[in-house]
Amino acid sequence: MGKKTERIMTMLSLIPREPAKISTDRLMGYLSDAGHDVTQRTIQRDLHEVSATHAIVLDERSKPYGWSYIAGHNGRNEAMNPFEALAFIIASREYSSRLPSGIAQYLAPQERIAKRVLDSFSSSLALFDEKVARIPRGFGLMPAEIPQSILDAVYDGLLREKILVLNYATKKQVKVHPLGLVFRDQITYLVCTFWDYQDIRQLALHRIEACSVTGDDAHIPKDFSLGEYEKTGAFGYLNSSKRIKLKLKMTKDAAHHLKETPISEDQNIVDAEDDWVTVTASVLDRKDLRWWILGFGDKVEVISPIAIRKHIHNTLQSAAKNYDASGT
Repeated sequence: MGKKTERIMTMLSLIPREPAKISTDRLMGYLSDAGHDVTQRTIQRDLHEVSATHAIVLDERSKPYGWSYIAGHNGRNEAMNPFEALAFIIASREYSSRLPSGIAQYLAPQERIAKRVLDSFSSSLALFDEKVARIPRGFGLMPAEIPQSILDAVYDGLLREKILVLNYATKKQVKVHPLGLVFRDQITYLVCTFWDYQDIRQLALHRIEACSVTGDDAHIPKDFSLGEYEKTGAFGYLNSSKRIKLKLKMTKDAAHHLKETPISEDQNIVDAEDDWVTVTASVLDRKDLRWWILGFGDKVEVISPIAIRKHIHNTLQSAAKNYDASGT
Protein backbone atom coordinates (compact mmCIF):
# COMPACT_ATOMS: atom_id res chain seq x y z
CA MET A 1 0.00 0.00 0.00
CA GLY A 2 1.41 3.41 -1.01
CA LYS A 3 2.00 6.16 1.56
CA LYS A 4 -0.66 8.40 0.01
CA THR A 5 -3.27 5.63 0.03
CA GLU A 6 -2.46 4.76 3.63
CA ARG A 7 -2.65 8.45 4.59
CA ILE A 8 -6.03 8.91 2.92
CA MET A 9 -7.44 5.76 4.54
CA THR A 10 -6.31 7.05 7.93
CA MET A 11 -7.93 10.43 7.26
CA LEU A 12 -11.21 8.84 6.20
CA SER A 13 -11.29 6.78 9.40
CA LEU A 14 -10.96 9.97 11.45
CA ILE A 15 -13.76 11.94 9.81
CA PRO A 16 -17.00 11.92 11.88
CA ARG A 17 -20.57 11.99 10.65
CA GLU A 18 -22.63 15.16 10.56
CA PRO A 19 -23.26 17.25 12.57
CA ALA A 20 -19.83 16.60 14.09
CA LYS A 21 -16.83 17.71 12.03
CA ILE A 22 -13.04 17.68 12.15
CA SER A 23 -10.71 20.47 11.01
CA THR A 24 -7.64 19.97 8.82
CA ASP A 25 -5.53 21.25 11.70
CA ARG A 26 -6.82 18.50 13.97
CA LEU A 27 -6.46 15.93 11.19
CA MET A 28 -2.84 16.98 10.77
CA GLY A 29 -2.23 16.35 14.46
CA TYR A 30 -3.66 12.83 14.32
CA LEU A 31 -1.83 12.04 11.08
CA SER A 32 1.41 13.22 12.67
CA ASP A 33 0.80 10.88 15.59
CA ALA A 34 0.27 8.06 13.07
CA GLY A 35 3.61 8.79 11.37
CA HIS A 36 2.37 10.87 8.41
CA ASP A 37 4.37 14.10 8.19
CA VAL A 38 2.26 16.29 5.87
CA THR A 39 1.19 19.92 5.62
CA GLN A 40 -2.34 21.28 5.91
CA ARG A 41 -2.21 22.12 2.20
CA THR A 42 -1.54 18.47 1.35
CA ILE A 43 -4.40 17.36 3.60
CA GLN A 44 -6.77 19.88 2.01
CA ARG A 45 -5.76 18.70 -1.47
CA ASP A 46 -6.27 15.05 -0.51
CA LEU A 47 -9.70 15.73 1.00
CA HIS A 48 -10.96 17.70 -1.96
CA GLU A 49 -9.74 14.91 -4.22
CA VAL A 50 -11.46 12.07 -2.36
CA SER A 51 -14.65 14.09 -1.81
CA ALA A 52 -15.44 13.38 -5.47
CA THR A 53 -15.81 9.67 -4.70
CA HIS A 54 -16.64 9.60 -0.98
CA ALA A 55 -19.61 11.06 0.90
CA ILE A 56 -17.60 13.70 2.75
CA VAL A 57 -18.35 17.41 2.75
CA LEU A 58 -16.63 20.55 4.00
CA ASP A 59 -18.65 22.67 6.44
CA GLU A 60 -17.69 26.33 5.95
CA ARG A 61 -20.64 27.83 7.83
CA SER A 62 -18.61 28.57 10.96
CA LYS A 63 -15.01 28.43 12.03
CA PRO A 64 -13.13 26.24 12.47
CA TYR A 65 -14.15 24.75 9.12
CA GLY A 66 -14.36 20.98 9.20
CA TRP A 67 -15.03 17.81 7.25
CA SER A 68 -17.85 15.35 7.89
CA TYR A 69 -19.44 12.27 6.40
CA ILE A 70 -22.91 13.09 5.12
CA ALA A 71 -25.46 11.99 7.73
CA GLY A 72 -27.16 8.73 6.79
CA HIS A 73 -24.89 7.77 3.89
CA ASN A 74 -24.40 4.06 3.23
CA GLY A 75 -20.70 3.95 2.56
CA ARG A 76 -19.27 3.50 6.02
CA ASN A 77 -19.71 1.04 8.88
CA GLU A 78 -22.83 -0.55 7.43
CA ALA A 79 -21.59 -4.14 7.89
CA MET A 80 -23.50 -4.60 11.15
CA ASN A 81 -25.27 -7.87 11.83
CA PRO A 82 -28.61 -7.87 13.66
CA PHE A 83 -27.14 -8.97 16.98
CA GLU A 84 -24.53 -6.20 16.81
CA ALA A 85 -27.38 -3.81 16.03
CA LEU A 86 -29.31 -5.00 19.09
CA ALA A 87 -26.25 -4.60 21.29
CA PHE A 88 -25.61 -1.10 19.99
CA ILE A 89 -29.18 0.08 20.55
CA ILE A 90 -29.15 -1.22 24.12
CA ALA A 91 -25.73 0.35 24.80
CA SER A 92 -26.82 3.64 23.23
CA ARG A 93 -29.91 3.84 25.41
CA GLU A 94 -27.88 3.00 28.49
CA TYR A 95 -25.14 5.55 27.96
CA SER A 96 -26.83 8.37 26.06
CA SER A 97 -28.98 9.17 29.10
CA ARG A 98 -25.83 9.47 31.20
CA LEU A 99 -23.86 11.64 28.80
CA PRO A 100 -24.10 15.33 27.94
CA SER A 101 -26.01 15.92 24.73
CA GLY A 102 -22.89 16.96 22.86
CA ILE A 103 -21.24 13.61 23.51
CA ALA A 104 -24.41 11.61 22.92
CA GLN A 105 -24.66 12.95 19.37
CA TYR A 106 -21.70 10.76 18.38
CA LEU A 107 -23.87 7.72 19.09
CA ALA A 108 -26.84 8.92 17.03
CA PRO A 109 -25.51 8.01 13.52
CA GLN A 110 -24.61 4.46 14.56
CA GLU A 111 -27.96 4.06 16.27
CA ARG A 112 -29.70 5.04 13.02
CA ILE A 113 -27.66 2.40 11.18
CA ALA A 114 -28.56 -0.20 13.82
CA LYS A 115 -32.27 0.59 13.42
CA ARG A 116 -32.01 0.29 9.63
CA VAL A 117 -30.36 -3.11 10.05
CA LEU A 118 -33.20 -4.31 12.28
CA ASP A 119 -35.83 -2.84 9.95
CA SER A 120 -34.39 -4.90 7.09
CA PHE A 121 -35.53 -8.11 8.80
CA SER A 122 -39.11 -9.34 8.57
CA SER A 123 -38.86 -11.30 11.82
CA SER A 124 -39.51 -10.04 15.33
CA LEU A 125 -35.97 -8.61 15.34
CA ALA A 126 -37.34 -5.56 13.57
CA LEU A 127 -39.57 -4.90 16.58
CA PHE A 128 -36.90 -5.52 19.22
CA ASP A 129 -36.22 -1.79 19.48
CA GLU A 130 -39.74 -1.42 20.91
CA LYS A 131 -39.17 -4.20 23.45
CA VAL A 132 -36.30 -2.60 25.35
CA ALA A 133 -36.63 0.25 27.84
CA ARG A 134 -34.31 1.79 30.40
CA ILE A 135 -35.78 3.33 33.54
CA PRO A 136 -33.40 5.51 35.57
CA ARG A 137 -33.30 4.93 39.31
CA GLY A 138 -34.40 7.88 41.39
CA PHE A 139 -35.09 11.48 40.47
CA GLY A 140 -33.01 12.54 37.48
CA LEU A 141 -31.55 15.90 36.51
CA MET A 142 -31.15 17.23 32.99
CA PRO A 143 -27.57 16.88 31.70
CA ALA A 144 -25.40 19.99 31.74
CA GLU A 145 -24.96 21.46 28.25
CA ILE A 146 -21.42 21.48 26.84
CA PRO A 147 -20.57 23.33 23.59
CA GLN A 148 -19.39 20.99 20.86
CA SER A 149 -16.20 23.01 20.35
CA ILE A 150 -15.27 22.47 24.02
CA LEU A 151 -15.89 18.73 23.79
CA ASP A 152 -13.85 18.41 20.60
CA ALA A 153 -10.89 20.29 22.06
CA VAL A 154 -10.92 18.35 25.35
CA TYR A 155 -11.20 15.00 23.57
CA ASP A 156 -8.43 15.98 21.17
CA GLY A 157 -6.07 17.07 23.94
CA LEU A 158 -6.86 14.01 26.02
CA LEU A 159 -6.42 11.49 23.20
CA ARG A 160 -3.22 13.05 21.90
CA GLU A 161 -1.89 13.98 25.37
CA LYS A 162 -1.49 17.68 24.54
CA ILE A 163 -1.67 20.69 26.86
CA LEU A 164 -4.98 22.55 26.84
CA VAL A 165 -5.38 26.31 27.24
CA LEU A 166 -8.79 27.16 28.66
CA ASN A 167 -10.91 29.75 30.42
CA TYR A 168 -12.71 28.23 33.39
CA ALA A 169 -15.68 29.87 35.15
CA THR A 170 -13.77 32.93 36.36
CA LYS A 171 -12.60 33.58 32.78
CA LYS A 172 -9.00 33.31 33.93
CA GLN A 173 -6.86 31.58 31.32
CA VAL A 174 -4.96 28.52 32.51
CA LYS A 175 -2.87 25.72 31.03
CA VAL A 176 -3.89 22.22 32.01
CA HIS A 177 -2.50 18.73 31.42
CA PRO A 178 -5.49 16.43 30.68
CA LEU A 179 -5.38 13.07 32.46
CA GLY A 180 -8.86 11.64 32.00
CA LEU A 181 -12.63 12.13 31.88
CA VAL A 182 -15.09 11.05 34.55
CA PHE A 183 -18.86 10.91 34.05
CA ARG A 184 -20.64 11.40 37.37
CA ASP A 185 -24.42 11.44 37.08
CA GLN A 186 -25.13 14.19 34.52
CA ILE A 187 -21.84 16.05 34.93
CA THR A 188 -18.64 15.38 32.97
CA TYR A 189 -15.35 16.16 34.71
CA LEU A 190 -11.89 16.66 33.25
CA VAL A 191 -9.21 15.28 35.58
CA CYS A 192 -6.03 17.29 35.10
CA THR A 193 -3.10 19.17 36.59
CA PHE A 194 -2.51 22.94 36.29
CA TRP A 195 0.61 24.55 34.89
CA ASP A 196 3.63 22.78 36.44
CA TYR A 197 1.87 21.75 39.65
CA GLN A 198 1.48 18.08 40.58
CA ASP A 199 -1.79 18.17 42.53
CA ILE A 200 -4.69 16.65 40.61
CA ARG A 201 -7.77 18.79 39.97
CA GLN A 202 -11.27 18.25 38.60
CA LEU A 203 -12.98 20.64 36.18
CA ALA A 204 -16.65 20.42 35.17
CA LEU A 205 -16.71 20.62 31.38
CA HIS A 206 -19.86 22.76 31.24
CA ARG A 207 -18.01 25.50 33.16
CA ILE A 208 -15.23 25.72 30.58
CA GLU A 209 -15.91 28.87 28.56
CA ALA A 210 -13.17 28.49 25.93
CA CYS A 211 -10.66 25.76 25.15
CA SER A 212 -7.89 25.22 22.61
CA VAL A 213 -5.32 22.49 22.04
CA THR A 214 -1.63 23.36 21.98
CA GLY A 215 1.15 21.46 20.25
CA ASP A 216 2.97 20.90 23.55
CA ASP A 217 3.01 17.45 25.12
CA ALA A 218 1.07 17.12 28.37
CA HIS A 219 2.91 15.94 31.45
CA ILE A 220 1.34 12.76 32.83
CA PRO A 221 2.34 12.07 36.45
CA LYS A 222 4.34 8.88 36.81
CA ASP A 223 2.20 5.84 37.70
CA PHE A 224 -1.02 7.89 37.44
CA SER A 225 -4.09 5.70 37.05
CA LEU A 226 -7.57 7.19 36.64
CA GLY A 227 -9.08 4.02 38.09
CA GLU A 228 -6.92 4.17 41.20
CA TYR A 229 -7.60 7.91 41.54
CA GLU A 230 -11.34 7.25 41.51
CA LYS A 231 -10.94 4.52 44.15
CA THR A 232 -9.51 7.07 46.58
CA GLY A 233 -12.99 8.58 46.82
CA ALA A 234 -11.96 11.78 45.05
CA PHE A 235 -15.38 12.03 43.40
CA GLY A 236 -17.34 11.05 46.49
CA TYR A 237 -16.57 14.18 48.49
CA LEU A 238 -14.33 12.22 50.81
CA ASN A 239 -14.36 13.17 54.50
CA SER A 240 -11.51 10.80 55.36
CA SER A 241 -9.22 8.46 53.43
CA LYS A 242 -9.61 5.82 56.15
CA ARG A 243 -12.36 3.22 55.99
CA ILE A 244 -14.95 3.26 58.75
CA LYS A 245 -16.96 0.43 60.25
CA LEU A 246 -20.53 1.42 59.50
CA LYS A 247 -23.33 -0.11 61.55
CA LEU A 248 -26.92 0.50 60.61
CA LYS A 249 -30.28 -0.64 61.90
CA MET A 250 -32.69 -0.91 58.96
CA THR A 251 -36.13 -2.27 58.26
CA LYS A 252 -36.04 -5.57 56.39
CA ASP A 253 -37.77 -4.01 53.39
CA ALA A 254 -35.27 -1.15 53.18
CA ALA A 255 -32.29 -3.50 53.50
CA HIS A 256 -33.58 -6.17 51.12
CA HIS A 257 -31.78 -4.83 48.05
CA LEU A 258 -28.44 -4.78 49.92
CA LYS A 259 -28.43 -8.59 49.82
CA GLU A 260 -28.25 -8.35 46.03
CA THR A 261 -26.15 -5.18 45.75
CA PRO A 262 -23.88 -4.96 48.83
CA ILE A 263 -22.21 -1.70 49.88
CA SER A 264 -18.91 -3.50 50.61
CA GLU A 265 -17.26 -6.88 50.25
CA ASP A 266 -17.41 -7.51 54.00
CA GLN A 267 -21.05 -6.46 54.39
CA ASN A 268 -22.97 -8.53 56.93
CA ILE A 269 -26.73 -8.52 57.58
CA VAL A 270 -28.25 -10.19 60.64
CA ASP A 271 -31.80 -10.22 61.95
CA ALA A 272 -32.68 -7.92 64.85
CA GLU A 273 -35.94 -7.50 66.69
CA ASP A 274 -39.29 -7.51 64.87
CA ASP A 275 -38.95 -6.36 61.23
CA TRP A 276 -35.47 -4.90 61.59
CA VAL A 277 -31.97 -6.05 60.64
CA THR A 278 -28.47 -4.88 61.53
CA VAL A 279 -26.13 -4.06 58.66
CA THR A 280 -22.36 -3.76 59.16
CA ALA A 281 -19.82 -2.87 56.44
CA SER A 282 -16.41 -1.27 55.97
CA VAL A 283 -16.84 1.81 53.76
CA LEU A 284 -15.25 5.16 52.99
CA ASP A 285 -16.73 8.12 54.84
CA ARG A 286 -18.07 10.12 51.93
CA LYS A 287 -20.70 12.81 51.75
CA ASP A 288 -22.74 10.74 49.31
CA LEU A 289 -22.79 7.93 51.91
CA ARG A 290 -24.54 10.33 54.26
CA TRP A 291 -26.95 11.42 51.51
CA TRP A 292 -27.70 7.76 50.81
CA ILE A 293 -28.52 7.13 54.49
CA LEU A 294 -30.76 10.21 54.65
CA GLY A 295 -32.68 8.91 51.65
CA PHE A 296 -34.11 6.06 53.77
CA GLY A 297 -35.81 8.48 56.15
CA ASP A 298 -37.26 6.74 59.20
CA LYS A 299 -36.37 3.27 57.89
CA VAL A 300 -32.77 3.49 59.06
CA GLU A 301 -30.86 4.35 62.22
CA VAL A 302 -27.11 4.87 62.36
CA ILE A 303 -25.63 3.01 65.32
CA SER A 304 -21.98 3.88 64.60
CA PRO A 305 -19.73 5.71 63.99
CA ILE A 306 -21.01 8.31 66.46
CA ALA A 307 -19.87 11.20 64.21
CA ILE A 308 -22.15 10.07 61.38
CA ARG A 309 -24.99 9.35 63.80
CA LYS A 310 -24.74 12.92 65.12
CA HIS A 311 -24.58 14.34 61.58
CA ILE A 312 -27.75 12.49 60.52
CA HIS A 313 -29.50 13.48 63.79
CA ASN A 314 -28.66 17.18 63.37
CA THR A 315 -29.63 17.18 59.69
CA LEU A 316 -33.02 15.60 60.40
CA GLN A 317 -33.68 18.00 63.26
CA SER A 318 -32.92 20.98 61.02
CA ALA A 319 -35.15 19.55 58.29
CA ALA A 320 -37.99 19.01 60.76
CA LYS A 321 -38.02 22.73 61.57
CA ASN A 322 -39.08 23.35 57.95
CA TYR A 323 -42.19 21.24 58.58
CA ASP A 324 -43.36 22.37 61.99
CA ALA A 325 -47.04 22.39 62.95
CA SER A 326 -47.47 26.01 61.91
CA GLY A 327 -46.39 25.29 58.33
CA THR A 328 -48.83 25.09 55.45
